[in-house]
Amino acid sequence: MRENFLSPENQYYQKSEEKEDIYGFGKMLQYVLSSVELDPELKFLESVRIQKIITRCLDKQGKKRYQKLSDLSGQFSLSKRRSQKVSFRAMA
Repeated sequence: MRENFLSPENQYYQKSEEKEDIYGFGKMLQYVLSSVELDPELKFLESVRIQKIITRCLDKQGKKRYQKLSDLSGQFSLSKRRSQKVSFRAMA
């Protein structure tokens, strides 16, 4: 499964690096968000925030790219009330 989310430069999983895991995480987020319907839908600011996270994960050369997986740790703090109400449905 992991091979589906590798960067184009590392299609055969020859090297295991943290930056490859970050890239794969960004690709996985893209895939999941395109494959499900959220109920309730994301608010505008939430969708902008997730898009920024994905962009920073997929950016290979930029200054703002994530350097370590620990850089992502505080990026997904939704309010408790919101996180309890969110449900996922696979799109047909």
